[in-house]
Amino acid sequence: MCSPSPKGALLSQVGYAVFASYLYPAFELVMSNELLGQTAFIKPLKIDIEPYPIPGAEVMAHFGYETGECSRLLGEEGGCAYTLGALAGWVAGGVLLSYVLLRHCVTDPH
Repeated sequence: MCSPSPKGALLSQVGYAVFASYLYPAFELVMSNELLGQTAFIKPLKIDIEPYPIPGAEVMAHFGYETGECSRLLGEEGGCAYTLGALAGWVAGGVLLSYVLLRHCVTDPH
């Protein structure tokens, strides 16, 4: 009998930490704006064949970004509403943290 290793369980839980970064929703917005509704053509460097078309939604799905139905605020190719909300939360939290730190932690030495 083999039991799952604690290291594997830890790595599976750390995988969700990427969603806590402000870069994840920002990059998802850029990718959805550029790739949804588009087709990318892939041409191998060392093989002489015609470029292979790949839908932009498939590229986003390989990166783990939302490609299905969600409420989109910026049109059909825009990012999901929760992605914009996550970025707005990061901005509001950063402004609030800056205010609190400047108001209560910075003192005039004179």
